[in-house]
Amino acid sequence: MNSHNLDHMLNLRVSRSPREITETIKSMYIDSSPVMMWQNQNGRRVVTYATIQNIDFDKNILVMQANEKNRFEKFSKDFTIYIRGDTRSILFKQQQCRLNANKLAITIPHEVRLYEQRQIPRFNPTHKIQVEAHFEKKVGMGTGSDKSFIAKVINVSQQGLCLEFLQHQSKFFYEEDTLRIVQLNNIIFDDKLEAKIIYVTKLKSEAERMRMGVKFDQELSQAQLAKIVKAYFLG
Repeated sequence: MNSHNLDHMLNLRVSRSPREITETIKSMYIDSSPVMMWQNQNGRRVVTYATIQNIDFDKNILVMQANEKNRFEKFSKDFTIYIRGDTRSILFKQQQCRLNANKLAITIPHEVRLYEQRQIPRFNPTHKIQVEAHFEKKVGMGTGSDKSFIAKVINVSQQGLCLEFLQHQSKFFYEEDTLRIVQLNNIIFDDKLEAKIIYVTKLKSEAERMRMGVKFDQELSQAQLAKIVKAYFLG
């Protein structure tokens, strides 16, 4: 992957929001936005271009119309279909379809990658990988002593992390406290990343877990962010 493509991929994030996915697909349909579709068939890539002809939200179905006659003849039900649209660079895949030479029906996706519109993009780990942050913090009165912790990474940006941890550890974490990030999974930082706790909050959905937002004293370099995202956030 060259640097240009990497910069583009670093601006994609995973969305599982039904509303966000629906609005993006509606926009593609209204604008007749072009869609690239492809399959990797036994080492050979089959590509065609299409537009959304119809959306049936009751049946959860998208119907794609090929831009050229009989273009879906080369597609097969036996291979995964990948779909890339211009609208917010939407990217998703589907395992099953119904097709003929000119039309192809797939289910509306529950998970997509979208262009990140935030000024500071955040990246979520893939559903296959759980990323853990290993960090140190001084605890106790006065100068305190270093204690090591591990927390689940919910997302990462160039400026910081959102972490999830067990409620019984909350007595160690307070706003404005300093952490030193040692590693994320197998990525070890030679110089520990200093970070400040911005917020600590309790999860309503899980009584035994808390979340904490931390901001790095110095932003990650593009090289550091690229290494982390390529390893755990683009799966």
